[in-house]
Amino acid sequence: MTGFNSGAYTAAQTLTVTASGKTATFVVKIDKKSLSAKDFEVTGLTTIYSGTEKQVSVTPKAGVNAGAITVKYDGKTTKPINAGTYAVTYDVAESDTCKGVTGLEGGNLVIAKKEISINGATITKKAYNKTNAVEVTAVSFDGATLVKDTDYTVKGALNDVNAGKAKDVTVTVTLKNANYSLATYVYTGQVDIDKAVAPHIEDTEITATAQVAKERSVKIAGIPADAGNAVYTVGTPTGATSILAEAVTVDKNGLVTIKLNNTGVKGDVLTIPVTIATTNYENITTHVVVTLTDKVVPNITAKDITVAFSGKAVDVSEAKGKATAIVGEGEDAKEVDVAGTWSFDGDAPINVADSGTKTIVFTPTGEDADTYATASVTISVTIEKAVTTATAKFTEITEAGKTLADANLQVSSPAGEGIFAWDDIETTAIERGKSYGWTFTPNDDNYDVVKGKAILWKAPAPSFGGSVTEPTATVTVNGEGGKAELSEDGTVLTIIPEDGYEVASVLLNGKDLGAVTELKNIKATDTIIVTFAKKSELSQEELVAQIKAVKLVASSKIVKVKGKNAIKITWKAKDDSKVEFDGYEIFRSTKRYSGFGKKPIFDTKNSKYFNTAVKKGNKYYYKVRAYKIIDGEKVYTEWSTKAWRTVK
Repeated sequence: MTGFNSGAYTAAQTLTVTASGKTATFVVKIDKKSLSAKDFEVTGLTTIYSGTEKQVSVTPKAGVNAGAITVKYDGKTTKPINAGTYAVTYDVAESDTCKGVTGLEGGNLVIAKKEISINGATITKKAYNKTNAVEVTAVSFDGATLVKDTDYTVKGALNDVNAGKAKDVTVTVTLKNANYSLATYVYTGQVDIDKAVAPHIEDTEITATAQVAKERSVKIAGIPADAGNAVYTVGTPTGATSILAEAVTVDKNGLVTIKLNNTGVKGDVLTIPVTIATTNYENITTHVVVTLTDKVVPNITAKDITVAFSGKAVDVSEAKGKATAIVGEGEDAKEVDVAGTWSFDGDAPINVADSGTKTIVFTPTGEDADTYATASVTISVTIEKAVTTATAKFTEITEAGKTLADANLQVSSPAGEGIFAWDDIETTAIERGKSYGWTFTPNDDNYDVVKGKAILWKAPAPSFGGSVTEPTATVTVNGEGGKAELSEDGTVLTIIPEDGYEVASVLLNGKDLGAVTELKNIKATDTIIVTFAKKSELSQEELVAQIKAVKLVASSKIVKVKGKNAIKITWKAKDDSKVEFDGYEIFRSTKRYSGFGKKPIFDTKNSKYFNTAVKKGNKYYYKVRAYKIIDGEKVYTEWSTKAWRTVK
């Protein structure tokens, strides 16, 4: 026998062979069996998550005398618990008849997710708050006990956000624990939604003429749009109940009808409580307050006035004052103009120093004087400094070595006396053909400063023959807004407006040349006056930016209105604003940082508001924003600073 290598075998046998009378003895070594995956059975490769360890069984087939078997899952001997797929391999130890082997592939152990279902949810009831969100504190499952936020997350959404009993809630569960699956992630529960706290609705104040039998109707306003169905009920009136001709009524839309007799007198006050029951809010109570007056107070509006000083009193008509009133009832109601005259309360302003807040008074005239009362409104009057002219006189310089002081500058102006000076220091040496700027500041504060330039030492004549005019024209720039520069030879004037300004006029020897920006062929004897003006036209983008840049400052104080405490709110722009606003919206809250709502308590064209619907002991906060209507849309300023007062 051949082919046996020494030491290659693990078992040996002795063999004796006799042939032809001879005997030979051999030692035969037998190799151990090599094993493969075909020699084993692998079972238990599919199962379902249960929270316990899962194990695959590896068994030698019949006739295979294998050693100890070690099973590994994804290369580890730790038995898996969680759902997932694990690669199974196994190692077999050497036995008496079989070789050892490692890394035999046994397939994949698949632990499937356990399927569970939702069987209940704990939902926290809440008060109506316009949103459909509700809190779900716990969810119960068939087949498992899971922990919220650890094993799952949950959201609750009302199918109907309105207040009521046993409102359906859609509960949506998202599993975080990967060992489970849900046949459906949605569950329908129920919860009670309580009514929200009743909102505050301002009392509705109206006036009526005393000793005149009249029917008045007024609609209750301010009920939140999300209140749901509303049912109105009139309570028992208090105060001057004797002026009622019939019982007060209210219809399903909140229209309160009040029929008055002619027995009342000026100052009588009738208070009518109205209770509103709604779907989503606790009962709301507000009041209609009727105050008898001798005459109707018209609604008045006026614009701020901005004029240039003229030496004359400001004409009150510049305020474009308007007085109106509402006549008729219900659908027949309409706005009418009230005839009358306007005047300043006190002397009309004349000088720049008189600028500020002024009260103008409307006095009804003619037949309207019998029906309507005198009223007033506060406006802002701005008197700007007048643009004036000035003529400079000086000693002509004819030699070198002279300074501005030697020119002996003198300026005369229709504005009267003032301070005039060179723009450069008086020790400045005068150069030939160069122009020097001067400034005249009138002593009268009603006039703006005047600036000008002059050539004090004439430019030399050219070296060739003939005669030329040596230009030393007098140039005056009225006020601010730009500059005028002479060429070196003094024959060309270039006019340059600053940003936001434009050339208003150019006068050459008293003749208006219009808004030109250059003059040529100037003579030494010419007198030129240049006036700039602010650009008046703004693009829509510029106007919007200007509106949004306005900062309003609000203030308040306690005042008496018809013998009762009220809060007067006033406001003005922090910096000078040229925007003419179309109106102002006033918002109120009893909290400093919240509760102002989305709708104003009042919309006015004036810069003040009297809040009479206040209660003793309450503290009220106010904020205001102005608006201008552009292309049919309101463009708002930022919110004003807050103003607040406690009613005592």
